[in-house]
Amino acid sequence: MKRIGIVVNRIDRGAAELLEVHLAQELVKLGYYVCIIPLYSVDRFQDREIEENLLRYVSAISRVEYDLKSKPLRLFSNLLHIRKMHLDIIISHNRGTDFVTFLLALGTKTKKIKAFHEYYEPIDLSSPKDYVWSWIIQSFDYSYHITQHSLVTNRETFQLDKDKSSVVLNVLEKREERRESFPLQSRFQLPKGARVILTVARIVPNKGIELNIDIVAPLLKEDPNLYYLIAGDTELNPNYYAMLIEKLKEYQIEKQVQFIGFQKSITSLMREVNLLLHFARHEAFGLVLIEAINTSLPIVGSAVGGMPDLLKYSSFRLFGLNQLNEAREEVRAYLYFNKKENAVFRSGFEDRTHADRAQEISVIFDKLYC
Repeated sequence: MKRIGIVVNRIDRGAAELLEVHLAQELVKLGYYVCIIPLYSVDRFQDREIEENLLRYVSAISRVEYDLKSKPLRLFSNLLHIRKMHLDIIISHNRGTDFVTFLLALGTKTKKIKAFHEYYEPIDLSSPKDYVWSWIIQSFDYSYHITQHSLVTNRETFQLDKDKSSVVLNVLEKREERRESFPLQSRFQLPKGARVILTVARIVPNKGIELNIDIVAPLLKEDPNLYYLIAGDTELNPNYYAMLIEKLKEYQIEKQVQFIGFQKSITSLMREVNLLLHFARHEAFGLVLIEAINTSLPIVGSAVGGMPDLLKYSSFRLFGLNQLNEAREEVRAYLYFNKKENAVFRSGFEDRTHADRAQEISVIFDKLYC
């Protein structure tokens, strides 16, 4: 029985982390011993209850407690403890977990797999730390990538071996959810008959929220019954959030725009609005687009990253980052000229489950030990 380690930052929230935590559970079902290795302590993210529940489905959870400044001895003690598990394979998915995985496997026979949930251009590697990270990635035994675009871009950026890298798509599992009504008007104090544009994204520069505002601002000024809701965590980048607030004031549209925070019932919310605007600067995959398609919500977005592949069988147009005027007219067509009537709501990928993804990754394990 192969012993697998999966290194994550945390186990309570985050798309990449949740994807790999689900992977751990599915690999256990396939007969592997799987240890989840969170970098941080339960005190940082208050996830003790989640950990206790998760232990029913995985073989072990062993925390690194990554804190070089205040607890270096505990950190090194934990790393030594994990090394003594004699793991056959360790999977990591971001810079911090890549570094820890490198240390855990150093001088052992443990194989290292890099899970790319993002794509990186050569311009993204500019500092000495970036070059050290790139060298660490090149030492990994295999890498899998979330889309074909990510695979091609990362191969070029990191000079990855074609025989040691492949695509393992995200999970596109269409869940049958109970249709619950969302009290849109009462919750956000919107007038009856209001038209609503929605963005669902973390409030960080890569998600291009300022571009969305540039697109919708003239429309909001034209129509006092049009509103723009932005669902996402506003605490990740306070300076960026403050800049967005100032931008709304400059446009004098702050009364028609609301940052509504993280929303649990996002599909219920989508069924009550008129359009999803997702003009990201960088988007490796774009699961929110799948949720919009599943709720028959029209999409206007940017042609970046994995989004063109995701929407290639739909009727939705994607635009370059300099095509804000064209994107605005597309929004106008959906809001006022019934363009939705002829829309094709279909993604570029078939439905996939966590079990499907685990099965594909188990084939990679076999390649490494054939």
